[in-house]
Amino acid sequence: MEVVETIALITINETLIFQLLSFLLFLFIIHRIMIRPLNHAMQERDLLLKRLNGEIVDAGKQYDHICKQIERQEIEIRNEALKIRNEIETTGQQQATEMIARTKEEINAMKTKAQHGCQTGSGPRRSPK
Repeated sequence: MEVVETIALITINETLIFQLLSFLLFLFIIHRIMIRPLNHAMQERDLLLKRLNGEIVDAGKQYDHICKQIERQEIEIRNEALKIRNEIETTGQQQATEMIARTKEEINAMKTKAQHGCQTGSGPRRSPK
C-alpha cells in the first residue's frame, strides 16, 4: 500500500492568523502613508483645476468685452475721421472756389487794363526787330 500525501495551497493553522494580521497592518500603513496623501494631492489638484477653469472663463468674458469695446471705439473713430475728411474736403473746395474767383478777377482786371491800354495807345510797345 502506498501512502499518498497531498500538500494544500492554504493550510489553516496559527500562521494564517499571523499572516492575516500582518496583511491588515500592511494595508493600514499603506493607507496612511500613500493613499491619504495621494487623495489629498488629487483634491488639491481638482480645486486648482476648477479655479483655473473659472479664471479661463472670466478671461474669455473679459476678452469678449474688450473686443466689443474696441469695435465700438473703431466705429466711433472711423465716423470721426469721416467727419474730419468731409470738413477738409469742404474747406478745400471753398478755398479752391475762392482762388478761382480771385484768379478770374485778376484776369478780368488784367484784361480790362489791357483793353484800356489798347484804346489809349499806351499799351506796351514792342521793339522793332
